[in-house]
Amino acid sequence: MSKTQIIQFKPKREVDAIENVNAFIEMAKNELTVFGANLDWDAIVWDLSKHAVRRDGKSNNILWGTIDTKNKWSAVAMEKPILDYAKAYLRELAGLEWKLSYNQDVYALRALEKALVDSGKEPCPTNVDIDILNYACQLIENKWAGNKYQIAKKLELIGIHLVSNLMVKCIPFQWKSPVKNKDWEGRKIGEAYDQYRSDKVPTDTCLYAIADIYHSTESMPEIIAASYAILLLSNPCRATEALTQRHNCEMFDHLGIPGSYALNWLPLKGGDPVQKIILPVWEDVVKDMMKRLTSITQEARDIAKWYEENPGHMYLPKEYEHLRNEEWIDFPTVRELLDVSRITLTRLKQKHKFKTIGGSFKPAQMKFSDLEKVVLAKLPKNFPYLNKQGLKYGEMLFIVPYYFFKADTDSFSKVLFEPVTYSHLQYLFGGYEAHPTKSMFYNNGLNEPDGTPIVFRPHSARHWQNTTMLYKRTSRTFINYYSGRKNEKHLSSYDHLTAKEVNDGYLEIIGDRGLLQTDAGTQKALSVYNKAETIALMLESKFSNAHVTKIGFCTHDMLTPCRKRGAHYTCSRHVYIKGDERLDLFLAEDIAILKEKIRFMEEEKPMPQGKDLRLIQTKQELAILSNIVSILNNPSYPTGSYFMIDPRLESSTMKVAYYEQTNEFLGGRPDDSVYLAKVGELCLDI
Repeated sequence: MSKTQIIQFKPKREVDAIENVNAFIEMAKNELTVFGANLDWDAIVWDLSKHAVRRDGKSNNILWGTIDTKNKWSAVAMEKPILDYAKAYLRELAGLEWKLSYNQDVYALRALEKALVDSGKEPCPTNVDIDILNYACQLIENKWAGNKYQIAKKLELIGIHLVSNLMVKCIPFQWKSPVKNKDWEGRKIGEAYDQYRSDKVPTDTCLYAIADIYHSTESMPEIIAASYAILLLSNPCRATEALTQRHNCEMFDHLGIPGSYALNWLPLKGGDPVQKIILPVWEDVVKDMMKRLTSITQEARDIAKWYEENPGHMYLPKEYEHLRNEEWIDFPTVRELLDVSRITLTRLKQKHKFKTIGGSFKPAQMKFSDLEKVVLAKLPKNFPYLNKQGLKYGEMLFIVPYYFFKADTDSFSKVLFEPVTYSHLQYLFGGYEAHPTKSMFYNNGLNEPDGTPIVFRPHSARHWQNTTMLYKRTSRTFINYYSGRKNEKHLSSYDHLTAKEVNDGYLEIIGDRGLLQTDAGTQKALSVYNKAETIALMLESKFSNAHVTKIGFCTHDMLTPCRKRGAHYTCSRHVYIKGDERLDLFLAEDIAILKEKIRFMEEEKPMPQGKDLRLIQTKQELAILSNIVSILNNPSYPTGSYFMIDPRLESSTMKVAYYEQTNEFLGGRPDDSVYLAKVGELCLDI
């Protein structure tokens, strides 16, 4: 009897999925150069020190360990082939969406690997299905409770990537993360949202308390803390930025406008330098605050400048200058200069082992040169510079003598300085529950109406400013510019308007058919109201997100990367609104440009096999704009109607690339027949 070879049958979907995964891994491994062409693919730690460096000079290296990984020394690598897919996915993602840290994406991949292993299946991405993703979500909730929503969203993107690129064996599916962001989850009503909002913005009692302390206290540390709070509240800056500004940042008669007042500001998160215009309601307060603050901190600036101009020598106040010519200096004088206790001075002596004389019946003495070495060793590491932006200690607005914030005494060092830090101010703002008596609110007898302690969180001022400007219908573009924000998507995290406040704003707009512009006083006549962006805010009641494009509104989820890469015309998530004035401004010009492109492509580039997907896509764009013209001219569609493309008909650059590789269409339609479907109306007259 002859032996028969047994060949296991594999469905075509399974074969295609495995081939697609392998092809994807090979492409990312051998063709992509993200993180460097010489990247050590098999290393358990990817070194990103030359590619993703934080402001502190450190890099967020990628550790390819399992979900139980704690550090690189005890890490166990994920199992293959999910490990190779994870590396390929992250390398492609970095090419599409560059950022300094991919930790959340890695955490999601670790959870997915753990779910596959626990299921008993081969740890291969082709085995991913809805059950695997749901189990991975449970792992995420248990492991990373604080960031569970963000990490689960990353897992959702991984699922979309696998399904859309035909890398799963099962029937294609749509899966969304069941993890909620917050208890109120988009419903800005109820106790849960009220508590969330109160944690993000300062209370009215807190704001009045800061003003009261600023005008009544005689404590210099409290004046500095209140001044810092006023600076944060007067313009939507970051807490760290305010502490790293120059003392001479004031700009009078800004832009040549008499009476205009601004601060010359350098953002820290990649934004361009900006002149922050102080609104008229804040001008007098900020000017007075800058005057008081500059006066209090002048002594520390003088000390820092002296060290910069006299390297290798110790600063001495005028009344102590004669000591520079002395060989020995007594301990009481040393304690006065350094503002340290007897015990601290003894510890310094033991640590540095400097020679002393005297004692018992005579005051102990040490060499002046030894004291000078001790003092110079306490200067900051990169003195005279504070940061890479070139700010010097002698230029800082928030700088004080050493030991300035000691709670038990009003004295401080006469020869050293230090920058004001958040930890200095957190005690005064009531941020440490274990030390309530150090709070400036407690010391001034101020509490919340229910008797609980007042707490001011510096970052809450930025939330308060942005929310207040949104309530006043200020343009989101202007808010992002004014806030020094490089990524406009981040503004949504600072929007704490309640449902009632949003609805009140709608009613005000509906009643104001002229949409009168509002003078925010930024340049005495600078309008910060934007009609299109107000409509985008209204669309958010219909969609999870909406932001302004050239002739419409994009409703793509801000938390996920845009695979269309800004190709709005052919995107099924793009909304067009009848009555939008920008259509009249740009539509005719764009139609003419598309017609010229089509003419050029038909004349200069022959169509292979009678099909050219780029030409088809361009014709689809023209068809969409032509349909918009028809809608504008059709009286049966009322003003305020909005339209979107049927998702089955849209084209994309990804489909173009797939066609050029395979000569096959990846979904969509092989012609230029495309139409817009009406999906709703806005209840307002625009």
